[in-house]
Amino acid sequence: MVLELYFIRHTKPAVARGICYGQTDLNPADSFQKEVDRLSMHLPDTFDQVYSSPLKRCVQLARRLSKSPIWDGRLMEMDFGAWEMKAWHDIPNEQLEPWMGDFVNVAVPGGESFEQLICRSLAALEEIIEQGTSQVAVVGHAGVIRSFLGHFLKMNRQNYFDIEVDYGSVSKVSLEGYYHRIHYINRI
Repeated sequence: MVLELYFIRHTKPAVARGICYGQTDLNPADSFQKEVDRLSMHLPDTFDQVYSSPLKRCVQLARRLSKSPIWDGRLMEMDFGAWEMKAWHDIPNEQLEPWMGDFVNVAVPGGESFEQLICRSLAALEEIIEQGTSQVAVVGHAGVIRSFLGHFLKMNRQNYFDIEVDYGSVSKVSLEGYYHRIHYINRI
């Protein structure tokens, strides 16, 4: 049996450029419907199951894909703690530099490290795969999708941010036994 996993990043959120946000519950931008229309051209008509982050920018998209999505907090973006909704240039260098030097292992003040995000999101992915369905959508965030793709590509975790995950992008992974194929559909 082949399992097709569609990792779908939420559409553009309603937030100014240059703002650090992760688990802040933002609405989608006004361009939501136009982005969904473009995105839909790259997706099957139906999914066996849709899983989603419970944040609004994912919820609205997941509800377009399924009448009964499953909400999973482990699919939320990284918790940026004290940095949430601050402009990146306003974050003090003495806080930012240690994290930038080792974002995989260093936790954001009051938040989490990328390693923590990877662990929780891969635990969710493992459960999704074990369900045995054949066509699944996972609506989430860039950090979570990078953790999935980096895992399948067997990349060094320091390099996960080299994977582009645009707003409204789709990355498809086909699993058959121990083999997998990855198809990127970005910038749609």
